[in-house]
Amino acid sequence: MEALIPTYGSRSVPPLRISNRPVVQPVQSPPPLTQPTPCETSIPANANLPEPPPSRVGARAKPSVQGDGDATRAGRSRPERHRRVRKRRIPKHRKISLVLTPAEYDAFKAAWAHAPRRGTPLNTFVTFRPAGVDAMTADERWRLWSWLLKKLDQYARSQSFELVRGWVRESKRISKTIAEGEHLHVLIWIPHEHQRHFRKVVTGWLDGRYAVVIKPADHVTYLSDNGNKVLSAVGYVTKAAPPQRTRYNPLIAYEKSGPIQGKRAGLTRNLTPKAIAAWRAQRFNDNEVRAAGAAA
Repeated sequence: MEALIPTYGSRSVPPLRISNRPVVQPVQSPPPLTQPTPCETSIPANANLPEPPPSRVGARAKPSVQGDGDATRAGRSRPERHRRVRKRRIPKHRKISLVLTPAEYDAFKAAWAHAPRRGTPLNTFVTFRPAGVDAMTADERWRLWSWLLKKLDQYARSQSFELVRGWVRESKRISKTIAEGEHLHVLIWIPHEHQRHFRKVVTGWLDGRYAVVIKPADHVTYLSDNGNKVLSAVGYVTKAAPPQRTRYNPLIAYEKSGPIQGKRAGLTRNLTPKAIAAWRAQRFNDNEVRAAGAAA
């Protein structure tokens, strides 16, 4: 049997070779698996979806960098920064204290010891206890103490002598937030020729029999009857001592004081630690000059 050879134009197709071998079909690989896109995922209509984060209007978008396996990073937004809340500082005239600060305590002790060296001993002890002080507000009490301290300054200038004083505010403690009977202690230098006139003038500043109490003061230190405490004029006005000073010195006379709003103690400029250091430096220079003159 002859095979027919088809022809296409002028070209001829070679005859097919028929073989008895089975024909092996090529194995086709399965199509690659594809992840469903968000659009192809079916979401129920009643599903509770989280609300999208608020958009930052006018914010600068951070450029996204996509890498292998990091396609989800492109849709992330930069988290908002929380504003830092600063704690407001309480002014000094609004602060409440139960005791003297260590700096105030040390400065008052040094001033009391320095006053006799400069020839102005704190020889007068004045206590102001105005009637009806408990009915006043904290600001009204401070205005009253400021008025009394200013009156002492005016008296010293009117009598032509230097003002040298230290003062401390105290009260009786009912609790850590409640006090009564606030009063003012003043240690001041009054020349001997002005003592009688000072007593006559100052006692008329406040109404009441015991509103103003004036006593002589000295720089003598002595022990109590049982020998457990050291007593002095400065020890009495600073009996609201800080725990940093009373913890390791049991001889200090300590008494609980009520809360005081505002400044608790003060000194004139000629008794401050800076003035004491300047006085000592001047005294040292004078001694050096005197010694150099004697050697010459």
